[in-house]
Amino acid sequence: MRCRFELLVGHPDRREARAAAEEAVAEIARLGSSLNPHDPSSEVARLHQAGGQPVPLSPETWRLLQRGQLLAAATGHAFDITVGALLAAYADLKAGRTTDPPSAATVAAALAATGPAQLRLEPGSRTASLGHLATRLDLGAIGKGYAVDRAVELLQGYGCTALVHAGTSSVRAIGPAVTVGLADPRAAGRLLARRTLCHSALSVSTRTIQAPDGTASTRAHLIDPRTGALAEAATLAAVVAPDATTAEAWSTALLVDGPRLAAALRAAGLEALLLDPAGATVVLAGDWLPATPA
Repeated sequence: MRCRFELLVGHPDRREARAAAEEAVAEIARLGSSLNPHDPSSEVARLHQAGGQPVPLSPETWRLLQRGQLLAAATGHAFDITVGALLAAYADLKAGRTTDPPSAATVAAALAATGPAQLRLEPGSRTASLGHLATRLDLGAIGKGYAVDRAVELLQGYGCTALVHAGTSSVRAIGPAVTVGLADPRAAGRLLARRTLCHSALSVSTRTIQAPDGTASTRAHLIDPRTGALAEAATLAAVVAPDATTAEAWSTALLVDGPRLAAALRAAGLEALLLDPAGATVVLAGDWLPATPA
């Protein structure tokens, strides 16, 4: 969740708007710490350090882990919060420190620590435990989405209209409809499509990043948590959902599985657009506007 958050807040009373925004920013900062596996005081870090023993969790963290498991099941496990060991295996490749993928043995070892069965949640005691000593949770996607959603909840409590934006990839609108542009990852300053949001969220996942000169390059960004292979089903996936947590999980999953998830996506009542590896725009569901108004 190491990303920049931006809030556009509207309220008839300027003081109320400021108070609401300050409370929302404080909540985002709190979640940035409490969901950070590198913060020794966080519940996620304590779970990693527990050696497989059950760890009591706050209601909030327990519910978020449970939601992560439910989203994993809904996406056919193309999205999985237990993917941390695989991310560590690919860390050097992702950072550009090497051009060689991890060895088959390294990937196999990480896979053994990955999967929904490696996270055990006990509702009665509200505890969680890990099934493998090397299992690591990664809440980056849904953690960011959840922070957006919590900020929105607080702003709604003040009667605000708002647009909450996180990391250039997740946005949620409350209040009057607003049209946002979907950046084309292949060229700086160019739009791929536009989308109108009204009490809904948009999340975008992409394998393509912009170089300083505006050119595009594709790097290892997502890994299929079921196979340990690099995800290559799509170059970009954008999802519209009622909340940012759901949108983040599904855009991640679509980048892994692409159109194969179309039926499940529609069954969940979500909308999505893909940019496939050949550069074609594929609308899986929803009303996406052209990049340039007619």
